[in-house]
Amino acid sequence: MVRYPHSAILVIKTAENEKGTQLDAHGDAVEIEPVEIPIIGRYEPNEGNKKLDYSAKFFTPLFDIGPFEKDGHYLRYEGKELTVVQIFPYQRHCEIWVE
Repeated sequence: MVRYPHSAILVIKTAENEKGTQLDAHGDAVEIEPVEIPIIGRYEPNEGNKKLDYSAKFFTPLFDIGPFEKDGHYLRYEGKELTVVQIFPYQRHCEIWVE
């Protein structure tokens, strides 16, 4: 595995139901496409510590996102779609914890 940089895509699912649709103002079903945000950073898998709340971290430069704002959404990395446990924005970088 290349140590750094790694490319990933933060996938924000905007619909809350499984069908990928939501109702518009008239009550009609509207298909919703997920928002994909490409990010560059460093992927680091957890080394097997079962006490931690994540299986891997993705470190990336700071971008405009609040803590807990995208929990439960997805990080697509090397063909895998990993669930975001938490995003922690710090002063100079973000940590995206995934399971």
